[in-house]
Amino acid sequence: MLLCCVVYVAVCTQIPSFTAPPPGFDVHAEIMVDVPVEHGLLVENLLDLAHAPFTHTSTFARGWPIPDAVRFHATKLLSGNWDPYPINMSFQPPCATVSMIGLAQPGKIMRGVTADKCKNHLHQLHVCMPAKKGHTRLLYRMSMDFMGWARYIPGIQDVWKKVRAIHTHTQTHTLATPV
Repeated sequence: MLLCCVVYVAVCTQIPSFTAPPPGFDVHAEIMVDVPVEHGLLVENLLDLAHAPFTHTSTFARGWPIPDAVRFHATKLLSGNWDPYPINMSFQPPCATVSMIGLAQPGKIMRGVTADKCKNHLHQLHVCMPAKKGHTRLLYRMSMDFMGWARYIPGIQDVWKKVRAIHTHTQTHTLATPV
């Protein structure tokens, strides 16, 4: 019996710049979680916001109005922004997504503007690494350019972990449910 395998190795001398929060942003949460979904499917789901107002109504898209259409405007290779939502996104090979979300106020999203036109911003890094067959190790970092004081609230990391667990459960349940 002949067994073959492929090992992907990315050799670099420094950490890629896209992994750092933008200047002026404070890290509010860094979470690692294993999810029972293939990593490619999870990356694709993170990049596709057209489904958000329908499937993420109990987490981050709560209160988002359902638009007539959702468009993605590619601004450069593997990146662009979503219309009507103020969200800039990019895929960073081999397994990361980066998003910048413009917020009118915490929990409220503006429509018809780009992220750079908003006062407050939420920056997210999702690194989706294959863990084992059908499972992904998700490394998540959330940074914001407002509410820096919130990082010092006792127990806030537990809150973010709980929010991430609810969101991950909703996302993996949605991905695993046959259509």
